[in-house]
Amino acid sequence: MEMYKIPALGVLGLVCLVLFPFLHMISLVYLLVLICYAFLIFLSDGDVMLMYYERFGSKGDHLKDKVVWITGGSGGLGEGLALVLAKKGANLILTARRESELERVKTRCLKESHLRPEDIFTMPMDGTDFDSHQGCVDKALAHFKKIDILVNNSGRSQRSEAIEAELSTDQFILHLNLLGSISITKCILPHMIENKQGHIVNISSVAGKLCAPCSTSYSASKFGMNGYFDTLRTEVYYHNIAITNVCPGPVATRIIENAVQKDFHQDPCKNYDGLGERTWKVLQTPERCVDLTFVAIANQLSEVWIAKSPMLIQFYISQYAPTTFRMLSARLGYLRVEAYRKAQDAMKQ
Repeated sequence: MEMYKIPALGVLGLVCLVLFPFLHMISLVYLLVLICYAFLIFLSDGDVMLMYYERFGSKGDHLKDKVVWITGGSGGLGEGLALVLAKKGANLILTARRESELERVKTRCLKESHLRPEDIFTMPMDGTDFDSHQGCVDKALAHFKKIDILVNNSGRSQRSEAIEAELSTDQFILHLNLLGSISITKCILPHMIENKQGHIVNISSVAGKLCAPCSTSYSASKFGMNGYFDTLRTEVYYHNIAITNVCPGPVATRIIENAVQKDFHQDPCKNYDGLGERTWKVLQTPERCVDLTFVAIANQLSEVWIAKSPMLIQFYISQYAPTTFRMLSARLGYLRVEAYRKAQDAMKQ
């Protein structure tokens, strides 16, 4: 060995002796942080950032006198959000197909808040009737003169295998869940750009982040929603317009009973009858889902995940280990397909 290399090796050895305990300590600290992080995920019913803002973020008092438009406001999460926002003093625009249900929600909001009848504007609107959307926006602006927040909440789920679903079913789900939200957004967006402020909230789904067997069209519509509005966020950033994508897991609402099956002639699903594969172990209560969605709105979070474990853990695996998740989901997802087929066979008997 050349003599000049001996001092260099000695210095390198000395550096290793000094740094090794330090690096070892960093590794231990990192491991402890990962363990704590995993423990928090296991106990939480939302992503870590959402849990942080629930505890330390804005409580939404600044939403008083804001005008919030909620599509699909006649029941479910839309009704729950309307009630929470009304209690915070926000003015509401509620749209859905069922006008009588809209009036019921309006009456409830007035009863449980300090809003006046003129502070809540309701009108029937079909999410798939794109030609009517601009007229609805014009009526809302004539009433309130502004729209601060749009909540794209309308939509329906779907339960059938892709191969047996009629194309008309696929078209309906994509038109209502995706194109309907895009259409109403495009009608309101020029107003927000002109006012140099706005907030668009999209009620997406776990099915927009993870594959959902026997819900191919529904999953496609929610993946499309996340992709469209993630891209839109970059285009409207300098107009001071925020975009929030809310991705809830299974929630104990009537979404299964209202789900479209392979065609429009089958009877609605009975909730928890095996078709939805939803158990109380993973179901989130509507009230809790609404509360966490409100946290996301109040703090203008870009994307939030709302789900109990093990569903929440699947979110993280798909985000940080996508290849592993795809291998696992293909195998585990087939179990859900098998359960769906058994339920279908049982119904035929």
